[in-house]
Amino acid sequence: MKKSLSDQQIVEGLLLKQERLTNQIVSQLYQDNKGRIKQMVFKCGGSLQDAEDVFQEVILIFIENVWQKKFSIQNAKISTYIYGIAEKVWLKKIQKNSREKEYITLYQGEKQEDDFTDPHKQYTENEEQETLISIFNLLKPETKDVLNAFYKYRHSMQEIATHLNLTSIDSAKMRKYRGVQEWKQLLIDFKLI
Repeated sequence: MKKSLSDQQIVEGLLLKQERLTNQIVSQLYQDNKGRIKQMVFKCGGSLQDAEDVFQEVILIFIENVWQKKFSIQNAKISTYIYGIAEKVWLKKIQKNSREKEYITLYQGEKQEDDFTDPHKQYTENEEQETLISIFNLLKPETKDVLNAFYKYRHSMQEIATHLNLTSIDSAKMRKYRGVQEWKQLLIDFKLI
């Protein structure tokens, strides 16, 4: 069994750009990081294939960043850096696959836009909306139904209980509470709050 390379040895080895050493480093990075990345992707509704795709893209980005001297071991551990890249790559993949755009009202509510909106601000807000919609779509369908009914369509708890065939208003309140907690946890997991 080969001895694991330190973060410093990994960076120095990649900078040498030797195929055999680079392959050894990629193999170690895979072994050291695949579990955390798979867990993150699975937690957010992804498949094994999604996790593999994300990991491959992450390793390529990491190697490029080392070669371009955008990564420094003084700023972060390699495992932390790779996990951060993985979160961003996975979030972009979720956004790309997302088709529903209406769920953003749960998080931001209706906004009134001025006629003279700053284009950069508008672009940033649109990107944020797409991110939030993508994350909202990770919720279970029954959770989305309750949250949409309450926040988007402004239904009363009695209407929600009746519509969802729940036994009482308290059941509807409990589902709404759990849904909000699940939504908040996803936003925390993606570091949006």
